[in-house]
Amino acid sequence: MSEAMAWARQQVSETFDAAVDWAPFILIGDPTTRVINESALLKLRDQAHEAHELMTRGEFTEATARYEQIRTRQLFLVGADHPDTLNTSDRLAGAYAVTGRLNEAVALFKETMAACERVFGPNDDTTAHVRDNLRRARRERDYSQLGGASRNAVCPCGSGKKYKRCHGRQ
Repeated sequence: MSEAMAWARQQVSETFDAAVDWAPFILIGDPTTRVINESALLKLRDQAHEAHELMTRGEFTEATARYEQIRTRQLFLVGADHPDTLNTSDRLAGAYAVTGRLNEAVALFKETMAACERVFGPNDDTTAHVRDNLRRARRERDYSQLGGASRNAVCPCGSGKKYKRCHGRQ
């Protein structure tokens, strides 16, 4: 093994536990240029599919942890604007929402939506999907923060309007 490859493995293994599985890659020249290891990307796609299966079985906490790990590796390997990273970010934000971490869900949906608009454009189906997820997460967060008011009750924000006409607007 070359000295450069040994150094690269050491640097990556200090950051990621499974780094040896997706080495070798070395950033050459411009540090923003990525040499993508296709087998590592495929492995991350398989792991994302497994995390999705956990979600469908109702194992939300475990799925959330897996999505967090996968997203961290994707950010390192292919960057924030790669379609795989955007998909994982959307699913992770959904997992946050399901597990009651609504503020984190809204923040990640906002970040993902901005990236989708940048990468795919504002009228793309993926962007629209993430935008809808953001809208739902915001509504759910606002509803839970307001104490779960009845839709026909006066909104707890003090506006005097019915909840459904104020913060519960769909």
